[in-house]
Amino acid sequence: MLGGGSEGPEDYSYERAEKFYEHARTAHDTGNFEYAAQHWLNAMRQDPRPMPGLEGLFKSMQAFLASPLGRKGISKETVKAISGKSDVDRYVMAVLEWSVKVKDVSLAVRAAELAGKCQAGEAGVKVADSAFRLATEDPKPKKDILLRLSEAYIKLGAPDKSLQAAERALAMDTSDGDLAAKIRSLAAAATMQKGGYEQAGQEGGFRSMVRDADKQKKIAEGDSIVRTDEQQEVKVVDAAADYEKRPTDQFAIEKYVTELLKRGKGEDEERARSILLKGYEDTQQVRFRLRAGDIRIRQSARKLVAFRHEIEKHPDDEDAKRMYEQMAREHYEMEVVEYNERVKAYPTDMVHKYELAKRYFALDRFEDAIGLLQEARNDPKHRGHVMNFLGQSFYRLNFLPEAVATFREAADIREASPELAMELRYWLMMALRKVAETEGDLAAAEEALKIASGISMQQFNYKDIRLQREALGKLVQSMKNK
Repeated sequence: MLGGGSEGPEDYSYERAEKFYEHARTAHDTGNFEYAAQHWLNAMRQDPRPMPGLEGLFKSMQAFLASPLGRKGISKETVKAISGKSDVDRYVMAVLEWSVKVKDVSLAVRAAELAGKCQAGEAGVKVADSAFRLATEDPKPKKDILLRLSEAYIKLGAPDKSLQAAERALAMDTSDGDLAAKIRSLAAAATMQKGGYEQAGQEGGFRSMVRDADKQKKIAEGDSIVRTDEQQEVKVVDAAADYEKRPTDQFAIEKYVTELLKRGKGEDEERARSILLKGYEDTQQVRFRLRAGDIRIRQSARKLVAFRHEIEKHPDDEDAKRMYEQMAREHYEMEVVEYNERVKAYPTDMVHKYELAKRYFALDRFEDAIGLLQEARNDPKHRGHVMNFLGQSFYRLNFLPEAVATFREAADIREASPELAMELRYWLMMALRKVAETEGDLAAAEEALKIASGISMQQFNYKDIRLQREALGKLVQSMKNK
C-alpha cells in the first residue's frame, strides 16, 4: 500500500507496481530521469521482488547522475516522495542511497539486509549478489560484512549463497568454531534445496525442481543488468516468436517492444512504434498509444538536438537559425498533441498537466498554459517550478499584479532549490520593474532595485543582472527627481 508501506509478500502487488512502471518508462524516455526514479522506487514499494523496478531505477539514476541536474544529487522532493516507516520503505530508501554511490559496499550491504527483512525475492537476491561482489573485491575484505550478507541470503531464501558468504568469512578466521558449525548447517540446507528433497513428496517432485531451476536460470539471464549484444539478439528473436504466436497478448506486446528498444538497431524504434499502435488498436490499452508517442517525441528531440549542434558550428547562418526555430515549434506542437493524450488518459495526474503547460508556454500559448498550471500548483513535487511558469505566463500577458502575487507566493516555498529560488527572485524583480515603468510606482521600482542588488551580491554574473541593476538605479533616481 503506497504511503503505508507493505510489510510482506502477502501485501505486495505486481499489478500496482506495474502502473508505476508505465509512468517510469514515460518519464525516462522523455528525459525526466529523477522523476522516473521516483516512479521506479514507488513501484518497488508496491512489490520489491520483480527485477524491472530495480533495473529501471539504476538505469534512470545513471542517466540522472550524468546530467547537469544530477550533479547536485537527489532532491528533497524525491526523498520525501518515497519516505516511510515500513521495512519495504526502508529497503527502497537504502537502494536509492546505494544507487547514488554504487561502489559503496556499506550502502550495498545495508540494502541487502533490508531486502532480506522485507523478503524482496529475486530483486533482493540481485542486490545481495552485488553487495557480495563489492565485499569480495575490497582489498581488505571484512568478516563482519560477509557474515551480514550470509544472514541476508538466508532471509532471501538462498542458503547456497549464504553458505558461500559464510565460507569466505571463515577463511578469514579459521578459529571460529561457531561459524564452522553454522557452515555445516548451511551446507545441509543448500543440499536439500539443490536436490529438491523438500519437494519430493509433492506432485511433480524432482521434475518440478528441474523446471524451476531452468526457469530461474532464464530469469537470471533475462534480467541481467549488463547484457551483451549476443544475448540481446536472442532476446529479440524469442520475443518476436512469442509475439507472432499471440499478437494481441499484452505481455507479448510489451516484451517485444522492450527488447527492440533495448537493441536499438536500424528500424527497431519504428518497428516498436508500429507494434504499439497496432497493440492499441487491438486491445484499447491506452498505455500502448502513449508509449508509441514517447518514441515519436524521442525521435523528434534527437533530430532537433542534432540540428542545433550543426547550427552552433555556423553561428552566422540566419537561414539555418530560422529553420531551427521552425523545427522547434513543430516539435513542441507535436508534444502538445502527445501530452494532451496523457492528460485525457490520466486526468488526475498533475505531472502530465504540468508537462503540457510547459509545451504551451514554449509556444507562447500562455492562456492555455495558465489554466493547467493553476490546476498543477497544488502538487508539492513540482510546485516551485509550476509557480515559476505561472508567474512568467502572467508576466507575458501583462497581468502584472497577478505575476507579482504569484512570484511572491512562490518565494515562500521552502523546498525550492537555490537555483529555482534565484530565478523566482529575478522574475519578481522583472515584474516589479514593469509595474514601476507602466504605473509610475516608485515603491515597486525601489523593491525591484533592492532585489537586483541582492542578486548582484550573491551572484554577480547571473543572467543580465548587472544591466538590470543599472537600469533600475536610473529608474528610481528619475522617479525621485520628478
